[in-house]
Order: sequence, then C-alpha cells, then structure tokens
Amino acid sequence: MKQQIKKYFKLILVLLLFIPLLLAPIVKADSGWDSSYDSGGSFGGGGSYGGGGSWDYDYDYGGSSGGGEIDDIFLLYFIVLIIIILIICPKEIVKDKDDPNEYLRYEFMDITPQHLDEYLPLESIEFLKQEMYLQFIEIQNAWMNFEYDKLRELCTDHLFNTYKTQLETLKLKNGQNIMHNFNYIDAKITNIEEINSEIVLTVFMCVEFYDYVINTKTNKVIRGTNSNTILNNYIMTFVKGKDDKKKKGKKCPNCGAPNKSVTSIECPYCHSTLITKASRFVLSSKKNINK
Repeated sequence: MKQQIKKYFKLILVLLLFIPLLLAPIVKADSGWDSSYDSGGSFGGGGSYGGGGSWDYDYDYGGSSGGGEIDDIFLLYFIVLIIIILIICPKEIVKDKDDPNEYLRYEFMDITPQHLDEYLPLESIEFLKQEMYLQFIEIQNAWMNFEYDKLRELCTDHLFNTYKTQLETLKLKNGQNIMHNFNYIDAKITNIEEINSEIVLTVFMCVEFYDYVINTKTNKVIRGTNSNTILNNYIMTFVKGKDDKKKKGKKCPNCGAPNKSVTSIECPYCHSTLITKASRFVLSSKKNINK
C-alpha cells in the first residue's frame, strides 16, 4: 500500500512539473545519471548499475512574457509546488542522494534467534551477516575478474548461467566492471525458511564501494565514475541444501546407481548430470533496491 501511494505522488509531481511548459516560454530539463548496477550493469549481472536515472529539473524562464498576469500565475504555482514537495509528499520521495545514512529509510528487521534455531541451530544472526557479506565481496570480485569457476561455486546454476552470458556480452564490448574499497554499512537477516529441502535465507544488505565500467583497451571510464563511491541497498537470497545424514549417498535419478562420491557431478555408470544440493549457502538472486 505504501509503495502504491508513493507511485501516485510521483505521478502527480511529474504532471505538475510539466504544467510550466504551458506557462513559460522556455523550460530547460537536465537529466542526471543516478543509477547503480543491478547484477552487473547495463550489461546486467554481478555489479550494481541498472534501472533508470533521476531527473533534476532546472527551469530557465526566459524570453518575453505576455504580461504580469502570467508571471503572477506562475509564481503562485511555483510556491504551491514547493509546499506540496516539502510538506505533503512522503519524505522518501524527497531525499538527499548523498546522505550516507540513506539506507535507514528501509525499515528491515532481523529474524529472532528462535526463528533461526528452527533451521540453523548452530548459527548466529551476526555470524550469518558477516558470512553473507564476505561472500558478496567474493562474488563481486569474481564478476569483476571474469572468474567463471569461482562464480559457479558461489551462485546457483541458474544465476551462474545468467552471469556468464552477461559477462560474455561485457567482454565483447571491451568492458570491465571495476569494484573496490567495499565498506559494510548494515545487514539484516529478514527471513529464513525451507523450500524443497533447501534452506532459503533472505538478506538485506547495504554496502558502499566504487563501482564503474572501464574500456579494457584504453582504461578509460565509460560508465559511472571513479571519483566517488556508491551506496547500494540489496535484497539477496541465499540457498543451501538441508543437512540430512540419511540422504547421503543418493542414487542416480536416471539409472538408479548409488552415488558414493560427494564431489562428482556426473554418474560414473550412465554419465548423467547429478544435481546436488549446495553444502554451503550460494547466491540465488540479488536485487538492487536503490530505486
């Protein structure tokens, strides 16, 4: 409901901002690139750029006017517009993009220790936060350096295949997504549940770091900036196989032969691919929620 209200307010603001086109002879609008890669940039994948930019409207009222009556109408309109923006509209719409505490507008809460104990009795919430943060950095570095084997270890098969395709596209364009100087701001374990014999962990994470794209032939920045960091807010899902000693030594789903190896991904008898549950948490999805 809150998201719908925000959308309506934004729509109203856009409509109001177009009214001066009918009242003023000249209107100048400057667009600013204020996006961040959602899983890897305009190329998609492991970085954080994605989703449209923000618009900063700079009105330049020039030329000759037909009289003071229009000027008075416009002045009154402008005052009313400012009041709407500063008082009536939700605070989330008018925010300082440079505010390092911007993540605080997301009111996520940790699950209770009792909830965690139902699925991972030997883990703690703070330990999981640090573990997921370190894994996040591993994934970002693997994405940056085109380390496909590392990405395969850290992501689900579906996400890995998506990342691989996007990285190949990035490479063809002589691009490389550079990320460094990671600064952990905050994280919340917002949910944990069991789905299809897998433990599913939902994590909110706020991380600040340098994030831009260079041309590998010229080393020039072609997207983003290397002069300042970007504050990114993510919702990430991690999954791992449920520990169950009774399920060790599974049979091949194709020929029924026992699978005695814990590392092989191929049946030694019929050579079918063996789909095994991850023994550690791997990234299943990542969404940048800055927008």
